[in-house]
Amino acid sequence: MKKTSNASNPPHLDCHLTIARAKNITCSKNDRLFIRYHLSTSDNKRSARLETREATSASDPSWDDHVHLECHGSAEELGRQKVVLELRSRRGWGRSSSLLGRGEVAWGDALASTPDMSMERWVVMDREGKVGEGEMAMLLVGMKVGVPEKVGRRRIRCRRSLSDCECEHGGCLGVEDDVFAFAALLVDVC
Repeated sequence: MKKTSNASNPPHLDCHLTIARAKNITCSKNDRLFIRYHLSTSDNKRSARLETREATSASDPSWDDHVHLECHGSAEELGRQKVVLELRSRRGWGRSSSLLGRGEVAWGDALASTPDMSMERWVVMDREGKVGEGEMAMLLVGMKVGVPEKVGRRRIRCRRSLSDCECEHGGCLGVEDDVFAFAALLVDVC
């Protein structure tokens, strides 16, 4: 019996990350708050850096930012990965920002949480830089992991000869039908 290797075709998972809102934030009304998050890459030596848009209000910041990732590898490998979240502030028109707080959440928390492998929780941000006294800043983060739905494939039959043509003109090559079948396939896939 021949064994097939998963190395060339590793399993993949659909991973969804939602950053909803923050609370217990002390900052100036001129501060433009955003979240920068770092996602580990497959080799664990680098990370992908993404940023949310700036919050509309510094007093009650919310983002409702959704990211969909296709992660290659097993659930066990994904369970060892984490997302590092940074609450940042930008002032004025410059591109530089200051770090207000930092927290992290593991994909393993979502994998182990419920049968549908999803969770939503407040992540406590460790204080960095100049953050006011009082309660710790927190971010509401949601995570969901799932197995992607397989796209069904349709077999497209091609005409082999002109005699197979059933149109009223009798002289077509059947190309039009193949184009429509291909378009229908694309509609099903997309």
